[in-house]
Amino acid sequence: MHTRNNIGFGCAGLSAQPFEKTALKLLQVAFDEGIKHFDTAPIYGQGYSEKILGKFLKEHRNDVTVTTKFGLSTGSSRNIPVWLALPLNQLKKKAAKKTTTKKAFHSPGLLTYRKIEIGEVRTAFEKSIRNLRTDYIDYYLLHEGLPDFLTQEAFDYILSLKQKGYVKKIGIATAYTNFIDIGPHAISRWDILQYENSILHPSESLINRFPDKNHFYHSVLKPLAYQQFPSSLKKELPGILLLKAIKNNPLGITLFSTSRFSNIKNNLKTIDVYNSYSLEALNDIVLNAVH
Repeated sequence: MHTRNNIGFGCAGLSAQPFEKTALKLLQVAFDEGIKHFDTAPIYGQGYSEKILGKFLKEHRNDVTVTTKFGLSTGSSRNIPVWLALPLNQLKKKAAKKTTTKKAFHSPGLLTYRKIEIGEVRTAFEKSIRNLRTDYIDYYLLHEGLPDFLTQEAFDYILSLKQKGYVKKIGIATAYTNFIDIGPHAISRWDILQYENSILHPSESLINRFPDKNHFYHSVLKPLAYQQFPSSLKKELPGILLLKAIKNNPLGITLFSTSRFSNIKNNLKTIDVYNSYSLEALNDIVLNAVH
């Protein structure tokens, strides 16, 4: 299977797997299907996402790139081992009352200022390195923050990590709406911008506005939870939406996540089937499918 340089797997839901072995198998299926980029954060699954990915990286570190983040939380896994924490989480879910409330879409909001100091960043970095079982991070992103949230000392620390090779590239991961009014000078020393892109999140203009940055898309499949689409396209539409995003952002990375092994294979198979379609043709398929 060929390497897919412009698509990555989101690991936010790894801790929702019933067992550690199924979470690891999900990562292995993605890897075997050609995905070589994995995205996580300390806050995902109370820190367990990083730990699960770290176990996977023991065998694959030299073959993949990894994103993790800082600025929101260092996680709170309470030292319960992963193999025990995941089944306990499943039992907790079963005990909780099920709700039938339909999801309502909310546009991403603007960030409120908070100060991020060097101690918080250092603690987050050192914990992520331990959880991921690695001595460097490919992409280290400020999570739901903007550059002016960082004290000068904190920003200098981030730059020192990059200078010493502990971090390859630095970036900002936040809602696309927070980039609309920001000037190029404010992010001149940052490499990556990570944000939503879908028919619910019209963020395509950011590539032209910041052409010197690498753009990472996420939430591409979010419309599937809110829009009505023909049942005939149910199996292929996720892959079509991903391919549409990839063609719009060919030099960047488009992320997706799923809890099912079959979805990984189906999505990538659809991408291959429709790969010869132009971006305009893919847009037409999606627009015609929306009720």
